[in-house]
Amino acid sequence: MRTKAYSLNVSLTDKQKAVQAALFVGVIVKFICLYGGSRSGKTFYAFLWIVKRAIIYPGSYGLVFRKTLSSLKIGMLNQTMPALWREFAKINGGVHPYDASVGGVPFVTFNKSENILTFFNGSKIFFYGAAATMGDEDSMTKILSSEYFSILVEEGNENDYKVIEKLFTRLTQVVYDSDGVKGMPKFVTTLNPTVFEAWDYVMFNKKLNPSSREPLNDPERYATAHFRPTDNMQHLSDDYIATLKNLSPRDRQRFLEGEYGANFDGEIFKHLNWLDVLDWSVFEKIVIYVDPSYKSGPKNDYKSVATVGICQGSFYVLDINAAQCTTYVMMELIHEAQSYAESNLEQVKGHRAIVETWIENQGIADDFTKAHDEYCAQNGCAIPYRLDNTNKGDKFMRIESLLVPLNENYKLIFSNHIKEKMISSQVEVQFLNFAKNMPKDMHDDIPDSVHGAVMKLSQKTNVIHMSDVYIAKRTWR
Repeated sequence: MRTKAYSLNVSLTDKQKAVQAALFVGVIVKFICLYGGSRSGKTFYAFLWIVKRAIIYPGSYGLVFRKTLSSLKIGMLNQTMPALWREFAKINGGVHPYDASVGGVPFVTFNKSENILTFFNGSKIFFYGAAATMGDEDSMTKILSSEYFSILVEEGNENDYKVIEKLFTRLTQVVYDSDGVKGMPKFVTTLNPTVFEAWDYVMFNKKLNPSSREPLNDPERYATAHFRPTDNMQHLSDDYIATLKNLSPRDRQRFLEGEYGANFDGEIFKHLNWLDVLDWSVFEKIVIYVDPSYKSGPKNDYKSVATVGICQGSFYVLDINAAQCTTYVMMELIHEAQSYAESNLEQVKGHRAIVETWIENQGIADDFTKAHDEYCAQNGCAIPYRLDNTNKGDKFMRIESLLVPLNENYKLIFSNHIKEKMISSQVEVQFLNFAKNMPKDMHDDIPDSVHGAVMKLSQKTNVIHMSDVYIAKRTWR
């Protein structure tokens, strides 16, 4: 059936309308992250957006990308695209897009072998996965050989940031609308959120470069929109929402609430106990324990500093400072922990807990003394510490035997203060992923530092006089 025009004005949810008005109208925002729960309407709207861009800007190229082409076919090509075509048909007298034409030219055709949509005005949308072409040594070569005006990345957090960064470099096509107005190339990713360390959270929420962690030069051009399944109730059944509510905490957080975090059930540590810790006067003693990680750098183990207090046989993890960093930066982490402890203890009237800082000697780096002295000299502070020469034995056995029973009996408590820090999801990840024979890309340095602190707090040993501790500490800041 032939038509002179073909309408694209499908009905949108209130959420989709609000997001369109806030983020997609105008030229300021260039990079957009639509994140949230399952079947919340974000993917449907994103695909509608890239199709409309193809119509508005003749001769433009759009790219729909996912980590694997098979996943893209299962989701986008076999579900989202047919759903959009059905909506188009409803508002165009039952005429399917493949049966419509504009000026005697087919409105749109789809090449199934190449996975390319071609529109009547010369615009194209390419569907590629990182493994798009079988047999290619570099599967990204074909994708990166073209310039694009619109890029849509499905489940963006499936990819390493280096892949996303390469796609950014191809967002360079110059095109104009029918009035001769130059269009702005734009990037959109849709995803179910994972952890706070994911490249998408770092870039769109923290406004930092995910590789260098430096502030973005133009943060106002990066924006997010949060979708929930309840925003799309007109297209969902009540049974579906009920199903999502019965998922595990991890999956419920990701697919129903659509929130970032690391709230999932672990194999050894089933959960973590979180609590507001406001009164530090209750602690009998506080230990700051450092797992120093011999190697330095962004790809090595974490240097972890755990601040733990004891009160009537329960252990409270009051603060965590951890990073994949140099020994010098580790000094900054220790200093921050000591300063945070001191600032809280300054509020205590009367008796206050003695604070000790212990550093595991077994993993200490060769440049430790030099880094310590340089940091203290440059910052005009003192960082008192003791070296722990204990032969600890098998890490898994000692952490499982000591910390797991405490955690299960609610005698290992984590302060909600930690949740205010970027390291919070890494704390949960390292504890809840803790297992025997862990993969090499997983880390357990934070549980190890907490274990060290709990061990020291469990020992009945003489400590230095409280007044001596205070004299050392009052020069920290």
